[in-house]
Amino acid sequence: MTYAPAKDGFELTEQNDEDVERKVGRRILCRRLCIYIFVTVFLVAVMGLLMAMFGPGSKDLRYRETKDCRAEEDKTQTAGSREMQCHVAILGGGISGLYMAETLLRKRKETNVCVFERENRFGGRILDHWFEQAPDVAVGKL
Repeated sequence: MTYAPAKDGFELTEQNDEDVERKVGRRILCRRLCIYIFVTVFLVAVMGLLMAMFGPGSKDLRYRETKDCRAEEDKTQTAGSREMQCHVAILGGGISGLYMAETLLRKRKETNVCVFERENRFGGRILDHWFEQAPDVAVGKL
């Protein structure tokens, strides 16, 4: 066992304090950086999951199925000739109207939502055309 005189032992100096502050500061920055990276990766994963569930090619929304929305050609109906049970009526079957109807139904805020559209198709100014060997292309006047 060796003996070190007091003056040769540990001396507290301002340099030691600065070194400790630097090390602690680096640890805090490293932790913050790790948290930011984790949050970013988590958000990207959640967005990817949402796109997989509700994005193009999703089987959940079925907005391409309009069989219940088309009137039969041999029947002519005038406004108000058919009774409807609607708790909410949305005028306009464009992107905003369809999104609002889907949101109300998905969040179960309403059970009966009717979308009224003047044209014989939904989508408003956006026309979607699906090519078999190419990605979806949106065309229309915007």
